[in-house]
Amino acid sequence: MTNPIIWVTLLCLFGSVIYKKWVSEKALRKLYALKMKQDTDNFLKMIDSPYCKFNFSKVSLQMMKLNYFMDLQDHPQVQKTYDQMTSLKMNADEKIALYSRMFGYALQFRDRALAEVCRDQLTPLLNGKKAGRRS
Repeated sequence: MTNPIIWVTLLCLFGSVIYKKWVSEKALRKLYALKMKQDTDNFLKMIDSPYCKFNFSKVSLQMMKLNYFMDLQDHPQVQKTYDQMTSLKMNADEKIALYSRMFGYALQFRDRALAEVCRDQLTPLLNGKKAGRRS
């Protein structure tokens, strides 16, 4: 017969994974509702809440904020959030997501300088991904 402590531990681990997924989905639904209402104050309060900080990485929270301001076409806030994101420690995939998103935004609003910066950041990242696949 197996040890009951093992079963209890597995049950607790499984329960915590399910709970975290449920809490994350609930937070995303709330954020989406605030985004659709264009309720900036409450959206930012929710992003900065311990509830979201516990469930999402800093990069994910900043990317949500960046996408929110891009959808509103709030250019000063987009630039501010982008500047904050570039100071965060990010893995290659997160950097690719950021710079490709900003590249498209820069092209949309004809910001040549920003597009060139993003292109220059993206090129080595994407070339590194291609080289990794060939190995």
